[in-house]
Amino acid sequence: MIDETLVVAIPSFRPEDLELIQKVRKEFDAHWTALPPHLTLVFPQSSVAFETLEAEISKALLKSRGIRLRIRRAMVMPPQADKFSYCFFLPEEGCGEIARLHDELYSGSLKKELRLDLPYFPHIRAGKFLKTENCKQVVDKINFKPLEIPAEVLSIQVLRKIESRYEVLKDYRLATSAYI
Repeated sequence: MIDETLVVAIPSFRPEDLELIQKVRKEFDAHWTALPPHLTLVFPQSSVAFETLEAEISKALLKSRGIRLRIRRAMVMPPQADKFSYCFFLPEEGCGEIARLHDELYSGSLKKELRLDLPYFPHIRAGKFLKTENCKQVVDKINFKPLEIPAEVLSIQVLRKIESRYEVLKDYRLATSAYI
């Protein structure tokens, strides 16, 4: 199997909010322990060398500070190519900054890897479902009470995916703004 690299943003949460997110992930995502709650910036790929990726990330993050997030709802992502439905936590605040960082990372040597058939929107995966109806029930339960989860992205990680596990190749620390 070919090693793949990906880039993720790791938010910091208040303990009680992290507990809520992890509780949902533990119940509805079999791979919840593979990675902490995260927003994928570059999806798994094997065509761009780590050194090239590292230089582009460093350039993109040159002036970056922590990215403030505020999660206020969950949503259903209907089946795509893999035939599964997904439950996502969506950040309303910070969504634009994460999307811009994603776009910038895909503007250089990763340009050929960008999937134009799938829209990109920042999210934290909370569950994976065979039946969309089951996913919708979980989303409705999460959204029954208003969500107000502040977080801040203080870490951008380059990971190597080897089968079903991940190894951190580089961890970029962002300056905090003492948001949460």
